[in-house]
Amino acid sequence: MNQLFNLIGVSVTRPAEAAAELLSLRITREAAMMILALSVIITVIVSFVMNGSTTVELVPGVAFTPLTTVGFLGLSAIVMGYGIYFTGNAMSGQGDLAGAFLVVAWLQVLQLAGVILQSAVFLVSPTLGGFLGLGIGIGLIWVLLVFIDVLQGFGSIGRSALLLLFVVVGIGLGLTLILGLLGFGQ
Repeated sequence: MNQLFNLIGVSVTRPAEAAAELLSLRITREAAMMILALSVIITVIVSFVMNGSTTVELVPGVAFTPLTTVGFLGLSAIVMGYGIYFTGNAMSGQGDLAGAFLVVAWLQVLQLAGVILQSAVFLVSPTLGGFLGLGIGIGLIWVLLVFIDVLQGFGSIGRSALLLLFVVVGIGLGLTLILGLLGFGQ
């Protein structure tokens, strides 16, 4: 457990080193997907318990239960992993699918740690908690860019940012199309 907390700290202070350490584990794709699923499930459970709510609106006007939230976020995380893998390969990256899933799973772990920290600070000062949440969001994007760079072997944060932009735009367009076909937003 101590190693987990140390890796969280290193991820924040020296993300390239943390990415190299995490990816050096060389876990299988199946194990990476199980870690991803577990990280999503734990994040949703903790988030719902901390908010004291039984539903949340991920899409305007649609109430999600914890189970549907796990499904929605889990599917989004899987699509993100595939997007990082395939887009990275299209950009001459050297990352593998297991590593891409592990990167997304680790981002979930870091997000969970950030949510817990923000909630604690929010109890003391809602304003400070809000600013901390903004900082955590920006920090998570930076950590993701560095992890993608290490995974794909780009040697360039700019290429990682371009990859992430392609993935986010692709996922956004795909979700817009799917939600439109399902009749949302009319």
